[in-house]
Amino acid sequence: TNLIYEVEANVGGKIAQVGSRLIDMTAKKMADIFFGKFSELISTDVSTSSEQISEKKIDQTNEDKPKKQNQKILIYAGVAAILAIFIYSFLSKVTLEVNGKKVSKEVPDHTLLSVFLRDNLNLTGTHVGCDTSQCGACVVHVNGKSIKSCSTLAADVEGSKVTTIEGLAKDGKLHPMQAAFKKTHGLQCGYCTPGMVMSAVDLLQTKKNPSDKEIREWLEGNICRCTGYQNIVAAVKEAATKM
Repeated sequence: TNLIYEVEANVGGKIAQVGSRLIDMTAKKMADIFFGKFSELISTDVSTSSEQISEKKIDQTNEDKPKKQNQKILIYAGVAAILAIFIYSFLSKVTLEVNGKKVSKEVPDHTLLSVFLRDNLNLTGTHVGCDTSQCGACVVHVNGKSIKSCSTLAADVEGSKVTTIEGLAKDGKLHPMQAAFKKTHGLQCGYCTPGMVMSAVDLLQTKKNPSDKEIREWLEGNICRCTGYQNIVAAVKEAATKM
């Protein structure tokens, strides 16, 4: 794909991304509530014990108030904890072939492919830039085709072959596209480069000798804020003579 998304793909990807964020935020909020109320409960018990030691006579009516308050706090915290556990109990076993190696992990259903690669497999060469499925820093190959991993659920590519930037070089030798980017200075800060390289490799697998216009059209889903793109185009044309 040249990363010019169809409407269905855009909508599906954004729904997956927004859903993932909402679930993460909800679970975090539940955990915050639980630990906040739990801390409040402990501090209330400690202060009550101190008062009981210092004051031998405590009015029975006043003594019942903190007990009732503590019971409410405990119930509230318990419900919050149960909800947080419930949300994260929906795990899926995701099995992929990543860079030639079979991997299998149990992850929450809403886990994005970019998160799966970075957090679960420590393949941090796949970058997350805009987090809105536009910049292209997160591009990887799934079954040989470039996709944006920040808007793809890991569970949706179950059983697929995934290649990240770490999987391009073989036996310590740079892939021709990587070597071309180095030779033509097709990068500066380098943050967009992994996604740019992965997209460009897919282009040359689809069209062997693309024109400057075709290269620019293909890479319009990849944003670079440093180079002005000219050297990136030169890198792709250089790689085309080697691939």
